[in-house]
Amino acid sequence: APDDVDALTGRGLVAWRQGDLEATRRLFLRVLRRAPDDATAREYLARLPMAIDSLLLPAKVRPETTVVAARAGRRVLE
Repeated sequence: APDDVDALTGRGLVAWRQGDLEATRRLFLRVLRRAPDDATAREYLARLPMAIDSLLLPAKVRPETTVVAARAGRRVLE
């Protein structure tokens, strides 16, 4: 089912890997509405501020971050 926690989590992880931070946020918030203690959703939602900041700062300012791909002008972080 499209609102199944596992399906939403999978879609959230795909969105993260593709650099779609808004979809990541939306999908993991949906997970938390269904499973408030879901560790994966909480982890990735906690990562969002750092990912957003890293998109705004030049790479030389954030040496601890590895840029691994580019898609639609966005940097994808792992």
